[in-house]
Amino acid sequence: MKIYLLNETPFKGVENLILNEIIFYDFSVDLSLYDALICTSKNALKALQHAKITLNFKLNLYAVGQSTAQYAKNLGFKKIKIPSKAYGKDLFLEFKEELKTQKCLYLRAKNIV
Repeated sequence: MKIYLLNETPFKGVENLILNEIIFYDFSVDLSLYDALICTSKNALKALQHAKITLNFKLNLYAVGQSTAQYAKNLGFKKIKIPSKAYGKDLFLEFKEELKTQKCLYLRAKNIV
């Protein structure tokens, strides 16, 4: 009997089935105009890399979850915050007072399904 995994992470003895695809578009943004990045997925950071945007590791980075935070840390970001619960609403509620005083860039998908 075959075992199928519905993602691209390889495992021995498992066949991966890819049901969706992420397409990164070319875009430009000057990160020096912002104090903080808000990322709900590590794909937001991958999009910056794909578009060859110069990353500013001095920015405050607000990540919804641990996986995104770890990806940001691996890239070189130092000032990373995550909410106690991994939901966008919780990120907003937990950090809204400090976000009020910062110019923020929220990175998200063009189409959300």
